[in-house]
Amino acid sequence: MAISVQSNWAFWLPAECIVRSGNGRAYPSVMREGKGCRLTDVEGNSWIDMAMTGGSALLGYAHPAVQAAIEAELGSSAILTLPHLLEIEVSALLRKLFPGGEMVVFGKHGSDACTAAVRAARLHTGRRKILYSGYHGWHDWFVAEGKPELYRFGANDLAGWARLFAEHAGQVAAVMIEPGAQAVGVHGPIVDADVAFLRRAQRLCSENGAVLIFDEIITGFRYRAGSVQHAPGVVPDATCLGKAPSGGRELSALLGSKAILGTTLSRAHYYPTFRGEVYSLAAAKAALRVYGQTDVPGEVERIGRKLFDLGVTAARGADVSGLYVAFFGARGGGVGGGDCRLRRGVTAG
Repeated sequence: MAISVQSNWAFWLPAECIVRSGNGRAYPSVMREGKGCRLTDVEGNSWIDMAMTGGSALLGYAHPAVQAAIEAELGSSAILTLPHLLEIEVSALLRKLFPGGEMVVFGKHGSDACTAAVRAARLHTGRRKILYSGYHGWHDWFVAEGKPELYRFGANDLAGWARLFAEHAGQVAAVMIEPGAQAVGVHGPIVDADVAFLRRAQRLCSENGAVLIFDEIITGFRYRAGSVQHAPGVVPDATCLGKAPSGGRELSALLGSKAILGTTLSRAHYYPTFRGEVYSLAAAKAALRVYGQTDVPGEVERIGRKLFDLGVTAARGADVSGLYVAFFGARGGGVGGGDCRLRRGVTAG
C-alpha cells in the first residue's frame, strides 16, 4: 500500500478516509483476481464487489461465456492492420439492438464515443455549440465547461433547455443527454428518464438541424429493455455506449445515422489504434448474446434490493442511527445507480 500511494495516483480506498477496520486490519487496495461478484486481494482475502467497476462487469467478473469467447481468439493477434470479422459481426448485433444505429464506430472508453459524437455533430452541422445534461467523459471538449461553446442544463429540465436552445438558435451543433440515471448529487436522487422531455428534445432538434445524442454509457444494457430509447421509443441521431457492451473488456461504441457518421468520420481525426481490438470484440459478441437471452436489469434489481435490505437489517441490528448505501438496484425496472454513487438509505428504527 505504501508503494502504491507513492507511485499510482489513481489508487483509492473503498471507504474514503477510513483505512482500517475495527480490528485494525487495513482495507484492501490491491487486488489479485476477480471472478463472479468477488475480488481476491494480494493477501488472499475475498471481498464482495458492490460496484463491479462502475457497471462494466455487469455480468460478473470473468463470465464463462465471455472468457470462452476470448480464449477462442487467443491464437490471433489482439490487433490487426485490417478489420477482423468480429468487428462486422458485433456491429450487426448492435445495429439490431439500437434502431437509429445505421453505422458503428468503436473505441476503448466511453469518453472516446462521446468525443467522436461531438466531432461528428460539429462537422455535420457546421456549428460549434453543445448543450448537455449529465456527465460525458474526461476529454478536453467536456472538461472545458464554462467556455462559450458548452452549456449545461439540468436533468429533464425542459424549460431550462428550451431557454438555452432559443438563446443560441441556429448555433447549436448537438444536444447531448444522459437520458436516465443521472446522479443529481452525492446523496441522489437518481433521476429517471422523462419521456415527454425526450420527445420534445427530439422534435426541436430535428426542426432546428441539431444532432440529438444519447449518452447511454450508464444505462446501456442496464436500463429496462436494455436502453432508455427502447422504453419511450425516442430514437436519437447518435448513441454512445461504453462500460457494459463487452462484459468487462475495454470497448465502447458510437452508433448513428449514416447521413451523419458516413459523411463526417473521415474528417473527424478519429483514429484509435486499438478500436478494432479482437479480444474485446469477441467478448462483446458473447456478452451481447447473454443480454439478449437474460433479463439482466431484472436480475440487477433483484440482487440490488436484497443487498439493500440486508444492509438495513444489519444497521438496525447494530443500533446504527442512519445508513449510507451504495445502491445499484433498479428504479422503475431500470438500473438506478451506476458509478458507486451514494444514496441516503433507510434510517434505522
